[in-house]
Amino acid sequence: NRRREEQAQSKHIQSEHQSFQHRRLPGRHNPVTESSLIEAGNGHEIITGKMRIFHARPTAAAYNMMMLMGTTVAGGMLAKSAVAATQLNAAGEGNARFNTNKVMTAKFFAQHVMSRNAGYLEAVKAGPETVMGLDAESF
Repeated sequence: NRRREEQAQSKHIQSEHQSFQHRRLPGRHNPVTESSLIEAGNGHEIITGKMRIFHARPTAAAYNMMMLMGTTVAGGMLAKSAVAATQLNAAGEGNARFNTNKVMTAKFFAQHVMSRNAGYLEAVKAGPETVMGLDAESF
């Protein structure tokens, strides 16, 4: 039952990721932004597999998992709001200045915050050995 839930969740995340790829923000193509979003989306499968490794010592990956998931979720929410803001501007509705700032904020977040996702993911993939490698007497 748990395996089915994980598979359903994985399919949902992949679907959201693919859906987002088709709704790119207007403006210049930015490889940093795109790379951050792709890294976040691709990391899900690696993370769900690695969770079994961390079962005995879940705190070893806690910070990096929290940061990876937090930036991914926040980035996704900002991206959705930027798409909506762009649509409002195109239709001549709403506050154009606010909407333009919303798009700029989403781009900033993707370039300057979500770009860290690759590092968080690498730290999660590294495993708990070095995090928990020292015994208490070593401190």
